[in-house]
Amino acid sequence: MRQVIIIGTLLVLGAVAATGCIASEDSCDLKTQGIKVELAAMEEDGVATGNAEFYTDENMAIILGDCGDKITVNGTELQVVNANASPVVYSANVEATGTYEFVFSRPDEGDYTSTVTGLRPAVTLTAPAEGAEIPRDADLLVEWDDNNGGAGNDEIKAIVTGDCIGIDYEQTFSPDDGADTIAADSLNVDGDTTTCAAELVMTRKVTGTLDPALDSQGGWIEGWSVGRTSFTTIPTAP
Repeated sequence: MRQVIIIGTLLVLGAVAATGCIASEDSCDLKTQGIKVELAAMEEDGVATGNAEFYTDENMAIILGDCGDKITVNGTELQVVNANASPVVYSANVEATGTYEFVFSRPDEGDYTSTVTGLRPAVTLTAPAEGAEIPRDADLLVEWDDNNGGAGNDEIKAIVTGDCIGIDYEQTFSPDDGADTIAADSLNVDGDTTTCAAELVMTRKVTGTLDPALDSQGGWIEGWSVGRTSFTTIPTAP
């Protein structure tokens, strides 16, 4: 699903979209009814980031043109992360307040306001330890602060990426109670004897309210609380 790819890979992991020669549509050529908006507010280590992407109804990426279209979060304008990337990602850092108001402004049509609030408590990972060597042929113990108190949907998502991991690993832990495991041999690693750096990212999610005028194309707005740790994935236990 696009939501998993974009939030999981671009927003949560902080990666830049893949560069390429795919042309983007210009927002100035489109009415609002033809624009799908995907918005996310991410809190990590006391810092918040607002992110936005725009698509046509055929999922072609859109770039905001020179006609005055802009997107802000809590009054701060989001800027292009990489103009040569596809899709184009807009991003800005703002104060972590737990409430995030995104305003998509169009000079000829007005302002469209979407809000997400009540983000889940901060995610603090305690295992695996930063820099630990973790064998893939054994279960990977994942531990984090049990501070959610059953709030929200009482689940937390894990994503593992790495230079030698061909397909990002994703798993949802429920309940969100501070401990779970990733089963042995779950990571899709290029080569049985490969060793490489990996990153585990944990996220708690809430859903916000999209402006009704932006809802017709299946867009969305979400808030994410994020924690992460880095480790080394090795083929077998020493």
